[in-house]
Amino acid sequence: MRSQRGTSSLRAVIYFDEIVGFLPPVANPPSKAPLLTLLKQARAFGIGVVVATQNPVDLDYKALSNAGTWLLGRLQTDRDKGRVLDGLEGAAASSGSSLDREELDRQLSSLGKRQFLLHNVHESQPVVFESRWALSYLRGPLGRDEINRLAKATGRPRVSETSATSMRENTHSTIAVQSTQTAPVVDPSIQQLFVPGATAYAPMILGVGKVSYSDAKLGLDETKTVAVVTSIGSGAVAVDWDRAELADFTVDYLVKTPPTGATFADVPAPAANAKNYSTWEKDFSRWLSQSQSIELLAVSGPEGTGSGRARLLSHPDESEHDFRIRIQADAREARDAAVARVREKYASKMTMLHDRIRRAEHAVEVQREQASGAKMGAAVSVGAAIFGALLGRKAASVGNIGRASTAARGMSKIGKEAEDVARATENVAALKTQLADLENAMQADLRSVADDWDLANQPFERVLVKPKRGGVSVQLIALVWVPA
Repeated sequence: MRSQRGTSSLRAVIYFDEIVGFLPPVANPPSKAPLLTLLKQARAFGIGVVVATQNPVDLDYKALSNAGTWLLGRLQTDRDKGRVLDGLEGAAASSGSSLDREELDRQLSSLGKRQFLLHNVHESQPVVFESRWALSYLRGPLGRDEINRLAKATGRPRVSETSATSMRENTHSTIAVQSTQTAPVVDPSIQQLFVPGATAYAPMILGVGKVSYSDAKLGLDETKTVAVVTSIGSGAVAVDWDRAELADFTVDYLVKTPPTGATFADVPAPAANAKNYSTWEKDFSRWLSQSQSIELLAVSGPEGTGSGRARLLSHPDESEHDFRIRIQADAREARDAAVARVREKYASKMTMLHDRIRRAEHAVEVQREQASGAKMGAAVSVGAAIFGALLGRKAASVGNIGRASTAARGMSKIGKEAEDVARATENVAALKTQLADLENAMQADLRSVADDWDLANQPFERVLVKPKRGGVSVQLIALVWVPA
């Protein structure tokens, strides 16, 4: 974790099942401190932590309060439920939000089989979802003999016996191999090195060089070390670098003192002549210049400071699989940043529409209350007019005419209020349509961003880079003794 730079995207996830006993609330086993450190700090470095348990009460409360996403299933005891609710309250408080403990308690108590309550501290409300059926065949723990087989070491790297044998067989002429108990004596100016750990040795020529690659357009400036071994023949070309193979060891691994008790083959005559090594050095330098071109993979990647997308380039000796994993990590960071920009772009518009919808819905309620009041007033006026006409002495009296006029005005007001309610309802519907269109536009932009940064199946461009002029330097030409 501490070797990574900060990021807003996940690079890896640590999953710890059956965490009980490793992160207890009281005891301090060796696992507790690093787990708490990961739960508190790892997310800033792009590393997520997932812990799972059937008994939340057995987890340290500091671990619970640092969990940002909760997946809660059926809890068997009230004690576990209480610990979960306490942890949720602590996590909500640390994020500056609040939660309804009674509502969460009700939701947890009503969960069915395969149902989970998803609580994200960055969201306002929890979500209940149901998982699909899953069937797994658990093989069980490994036995001691199986662990021993898995842990068996393969030994330190060395040139394989088949490699050394094939090289000797590929020489231009047959060389008689005779064994001696001591390393053959050669010219002191010839450097001899030995691969440790063997009992029988054969001579080969070791070439080590550094090759530099530089390309301003590609933004490439790399240097790699090449170490190869080749057999020694007795023909006109004693050392043919075209037949060389990459060494299975590093120069630091070699020793200068011959192992005691080992047997050594005779040194071919060309390898015993010190003057030949300067010739082989020149040939090795020329061979490096001609043969050590590298093929790199290139792909359009995350945005740089300009308007276009930067070109990502693989490292020398980086496999296509490793390169794809690396660029996907960079692409995820760029995608997350682009997603945040899209959400920020729409946030103010959506907030404004939500506010307008709330005001419009309030206006609908007001208009409905006014319409209801108008209906009641009109009904009273109509009843009073009818009652006065039936019981009054004069049907056409001034009072009766006034009450009839008031009733008529009331009926007219009812129609007006009904129209106001209809207009307010239509306004709410229009605003909700605008909100739906805005949400659809945002989702389309989010899908576009996701597609734009999906480099999983994007084809690579292959770029051939040759060593730069003067970028080849020979570090070592030596007689090396490898296991026979």
